[in-house]
Formats: sequence, C-alpha cells, structure tokens
Amino acid sequence: MTRDQLEHAIRVACHVSGDTELLIFGLQSILGSYPNAPETLRASIEVDIQSKNHPDNTDLIDGETLLKRAETLPVKAERRQAIERWIRITAEDIG
Repeated sequence: MTRDQLEHAIRVACHVSGDTELLIFGLQSILGSYPNAPETLRASIEVDIQSKNHPDNTDLIDGETLLKRAETLPVKAERRQAIERWIRITAEDIG
C-alpha cells in the first residue's frame, strides 16, 4: 500500500463513518509518519481503521459496505467507478 492509497482509504472511511477523525492501526499506520517507508513495511494492503468520534459506525467501514456506499457518493461517474474498482481490488487482495 502506498501513502496515496492509505489517504484514499481514509477519505472513504471518513465519508462512510461520518467522522473526520479516525484511528489507524496495524502496519499501514507507519505511512502517516513515514510516507516512503520501505516496501517490506508496507507490503500489506489491509488497513485497520476505527472511527474516533463515532465508534458505533466502525462496522460500516468494510469492503461490501463501502461498495454499496460508493454508489451514492456525490462525485462524477468516472470517479465513482475508480473508487468502486479500488474497493473491489482491495477486498479481493485481502481475501
């Protein structure tokens, strides 16, 4: 995962959870402080995210829910398709 991919996941998670602050756990959290971390430290494509101010919404942040919510994002169709494609790729890679 790259810093750009992490930032994208954070934006989508903020939208889905209705929160502007998130807690990032796991290996990918290192990208916050070290965006150019060695590839061995950012090999995982999974990122663990929890809503800070709305912890009850944390369950909304998963691949299937994100795909459903992506359909309703107020963005151009081309951007929405790119988001949906990224979510699908991520979900497939995570397994």
